[in-house]
Amino acid sequence: MTYATGPRMTRRRAAHRMSHVVATGAQVYTGTMVCLLTASGQAVRAGTANTGRVAGLAMETVLGDGTQRVELEATCACFANSAGADEVKPGDVGSVVYAADDQTVAKTSDAGARPVAGEVVYVDSLGVWVAIGPRALGG
Repeated sequence: MTYATGPRMTRRRAAHRMSHVVATGAQVYTGTMVCLLTASGQAVRAGTANTGRVAGLAMETVLGDGTQRVELEATCACFANSAGADEVKPGDVGSVVYAADDQTVAKTSDAGARPVAGEVVYVDSLGVWVAIGPRALGG
C-alpha cells in the first residue's frame, strides 16, 4: 500500500454494536452474554465449550438457524455473582472475571473451561457490573 495523496472516504461503524450469525440450534436470550465459537465465529450463549471471550450482550432473543443474526452490544452490564471460591467481591474491581453461564460471572476460569467475560467495574447487592465486549480488557 502507499500513502494517501488526498482525502478518502473511510467506511466506519460504531464499535459498541455489532451482529453475528447465531449457530444452528443455539438459543440466545436478550440481556445475556454471548461468545463466538472459535472454529466458525458463530454466536452461542456464554458457557458453551470451544469459544473465545464474551463478545457482547445480546440485544434480542434468537434461535439460530445458521443464517439468522443477533445484535450484540459492548457495554457495562450487571450479572449474577457466583458463590464460594468463585464469588466476586468488591476488592476484585479491575480484575478479569469469567462466564460461568450466560448470566453468571465467576472469579476463576475453572482450569480454563470458562471464557473471559470482561473486567469487574463494580460489585453491589444487584450483582457484578462487568465491562464486556471486544474492547473490554484493551481488546
